[in-house]
Amino acid sequence: MSWMITETRADLEMQTPSTGTSAAAAVATPHEIKRRRRSTEYLAERAYRDLRQRIIAGEFAPGDHLKENTLVPLLHVSRSVVRQALIRLTAEGLLLDSPKRGKNLAVFTEDQIAKLVPIRVCLEQLALREAIPRLTDSDCEELKGIAAKLTNPELDPAGHDALEVSFHRKIWQAADNNELVSLLTQVVGPFHMLGNAVLMSPFYRRSAPVISLQHALLERERDAGGHQLLAEAICRREVEASCKLMAEHLTVNYAINPDEFGQRVGKLVSRYWHPKAT
Repeated sequence: MSWMITETRADLEMQTPSTGTSAAAAVATPHEIKRRRRSTEYLAERAYRDLRQRIIAGEFAPGDHLKENTLVPLLHVSRSVVRQALIRLTAEGLLLDSPKRGKNLAVFTEDQIAKLVPIRVCLEQLALREAIPRLTDSDCEELKGIAAKLTNPELDPAGHDALEVSFHRKIWQAADNNELVSLLTQVVGPFHMLGNAVLMSPFYRRSAPVISLQHALLERERDAGGHQLLAEAICRREVEASCKLMAEHLTVNYAINPDEFGQRVGKLVSRYWHPKAT
């Protein structure tokens, strides 16, 4: 006999397709209610993470209308679960409510990102201050390991982005502050969206491939804009030095105007790119 979770009261109601058994009779015990509730919460969390990753990875374009009936087969969950995921992503600012259309993917301009930079710096520095006293030797080894992997010249932009996320989330995790992590997740999302070439908006003049290229070269240079020096300062438990390096790391793409940014990347490229003579 197959069971189907209903749309509106998934944690309490169940239907049977071919019998006269009432939904109320199917809910036998408090234990069963809790089990179903946990199952619904798990599906909602999985759908949220899956859809968020697809947005960050550039599967949707800025301004795209996300339809519930399209997302149901994509995420393999019910419409009620999809709706919960959309509500969370709207609260994070990655989606916007559009009159008579539902949810649309947000479009971020360079000016909006510039305003988010100092906010992110403050939050990331707070995470450092809370995380450093709690870091274990194992945590430090993991941070250093991620920083070392970021120096690999063979890394593609997607691989670099994944390691970058892992590095920062390791610090957030060590901070052990759920409210802070929630704020960081909301603020950092737009940066990762614009870190994918597919999601470059016409308003954003610092192209995603060039940003990724600069990050890769800064890692090889052991520049403050990379992760090497930051990881070392964190693992020495130097709070103020770590906060200073975090600010330099986060502002390296935005501290100068687009023309100067392009010139700086060009100089970096000239140090490493030596085409063979034909």
